[in-house]
Amino acid sequence: MPQNSRCSIVAADTKISLTESLGPLKAASAEEIEKIKETKDAVRVEYLPSTLCGFGYSSPPMEVHVKNNRIIRILPSHFPENFRLWEIKTDRGTFSRPRKAVPYPHMLAYKNRVYAPTRVKYPLKRVDWSPDNPNPQNRGKSRFVRISWEEAIDLIVKMIKKIKEKYGDLTPILAQGDGHGQTGIWTQHFWNHYLLDVLGFGWTQQVRNPDSWEGVYWGAKLAWGFDELLVGECANDGSWDNVLQHCEMIVLSGCDPETTGSAFCTNVSFLCDNVKKAGIKLVAVSPDLNYTGAVWADKWIPINANTDAALYLALAYVWIKEDLYDKEYVQKCCVGFEEFKKHVLGEDDGIPKTPEWAERITGIPSWTIKALARAWAKKKTSLGVVFGGPKIRGPYCHVASRMEVYALAMQGLGKPGREYLRFWTSSTLNTLELPPFPHYPEVASEKAGRIYIPPTKYSHRAMKPPYVKGPCYPLIKTLVPDAILNPPITWWCSGGILNFCVTKENDMFVKYRYPPTDDHPGIRMIWNENGCYTTCWYGYKFIDALRSPKIEFHLVINPWFENDAIFADIVLPALTDFETEDLVNSGYCDVIGLAYHGKCIEPLGESKSDYEIHKMIAERLAKEFNKPELLQAFPDPDTFLKERIYMRHLEYARGTSWEEFKKKRIVFYNHPTWEEWVEIKKKYGYDTYDSWMTRFWKTGKGIET
Repeated sequence: MPQNSRCSIVAADTKISLTESLGPLKAASAEEIEKIKETKDAVRVEYLPSTLCGFGYSSPPMEVHVKNNRIIRILPSHFPENFRLWEIKTDRGTFSRPRKAVPYPHMLAYKNRVYAPTRVKYPLKRVDWSPDNPNPQNRGKSRFVRISWEEAIDLIVKMIKKIKEKYGDLTPILAQGDGHGQTGIWTQHFWNHYLLDVLGFGWTQQVRNPDSWEGVYWGAKLAWGFDELLVGECANDGSWDNVLQHCEMIVLSGCDPETTGSAFCTNVSFLCDNVKKAGIKLVAVSPDLNYTGAVWADKWIPINANTDAALYLALAYVWIKEDLYDKEYVQKCCVGFEEFKKHVLGEDDGIPKTPEWAERITGIPSWTIKALARAWAKKKTSLGVVFGGPKIRGPYCHVASRMEVYALAMQGLGKPGREYLRFWTSSTLNTLELPPFPHYPEVASEKAGRIYIPPTKYSHRAMKPPYVKGPCYPLIKTLVPDAILNPPITWWCSGGILNFCVTKENDMFVKYRYPPTDDHPGIRMIWNENGCYTTCWYGYKFIDALRSPKIEFHLVINPWFENDAIFADIVLPALTDFETEDLVNSGYCDVIGLAYHGKCIEPLGESKSDYEIHKMIAERLAKEFNKPELLQAFPDPDTFLKERIYMRHLEYARGTSWEEFKKKRIVFYNHPTWEEWVEIKKKYGYDTYDSWMTRFWKTGKGIET
């Protein structure tokens, strides 16, 4: 007899009604049952980071809709009607932005990554690895077996102790955790540096090389400075005021703002739209007809990759020969022009840099080069950039970047309508005093947009005592395989994003070596939070390095069993931003704010946040090495968010408690009116449409050279 039939007979034979059988429980009414169904079927909204920039900074959070513990859709962030957006008022009209922020396109589909079949749900160990027999030659070949969290932490702590006992300190541990990825506080990639720093026995710091802006890093900064906070790009304070009021043409140099800018800040279509409404011509110079060039440009000039330097030299040749450059500006604001002029005319090497000479290199017809040179000189022209492209990332890109600076100087950089213009919307990056769009300085500053996210310093700077507790040896990312396979290696400059070390010494011309001494053992353990080295920077060589017998342990912390994880000895399952409570710091955008979000869904399997994982390791190491400071460094997550993030924020200064803010969940800071913005600029020594470079042109002050 079926099970449910037996139940029915028992109830009938004993003559007990359903209500009586519940004892002290009360049967639910039809209304209560309906309410439960409605609650279960209700769509819940959470606010999550909208980019994969990393570093704990986002643009305005995206709306994530959740139903029955499933992510069902991702939508843009919408600003309330009573929220005041910035305006730039010019003779050409008034310009602003939409009342919503569109997420980076990848993020709209990011829920697919959450449920990807490659998700790591449990701690894994390579079947033929052990602390005493690592079998490095089998990395990437052997299978994995599921283990418990307790066993995983035991093995990790055992290996850390082994390294310490065998080599005297922990500098043979390479901490890889240095950049882009998920943008929550708990999912960023710097917690291994943070833990090893507090532990105090040293480590090797993988320093993030300037892999998006090599050209300006190694080239432009030697022409105009802007080193400490701007990685070689000139300050963009107030730049869009100048452009929208005065500019007549923008040359988009090797960039695609539509598809690149949104990865870091927010969708920038409205910037392109404002440019067109202002009547500004757009000329795109790039090897490919990219999205921005196809949709917005009035003219596309295709160029052979990595040949931009030749184009700028040919432009300078036309300007010199046809007397089309700003002699007064060059005389007042520049040094060394006569030597540059000799090179352009071929007086030093016998090769005049004519348009015909450049045509053979760039593939651009000489008549097009001449036309561009004449239009640039005739019109008030700005140079539009973002990050990336072969112009800034390719071989010898430092030359092209310096040539850009020289070309801008020849046409009066900072004069009305003549800017080096970042085509993205950050109010807090590439600025020194004021944002490029109207905003209150106290908002676009450390009090709000520039919140200090503690672990990010390990990416931005090469760390040195006394700012770290133990010895810390920098190793630039691209040289990691050679440091293992072909030591010793040497290089110039630490390569940190901000290449002033924490000691404030300029290490641009400092020579580094790894291993630091002949008797140093080199790298013996890799603590990998990035998980993507094998997909870039000579990944095949990194695989060879991982299989070196020198590497006794490779630990990978990642949500997905992909790329570096396949070559690990232990893989720990990290979760995604969707599976944890966290803050969203909208600091990489023109709209600055803060949001708190709960879990969209429960963590898949036994996955944990990067912070939780390192907290577990820290708690064990605190006991093993008698280091109570590790416990203080890793408080419970709510305490960390409150005391080390939120209490630095403007909303807290305004009197909103942490508990109140978590109920409020999201806040955006109003922009000033145009009239307020004009007064703010006056206090900083700017006229209405002045930029940072306008003030330099007027005063001769403000750049580090």
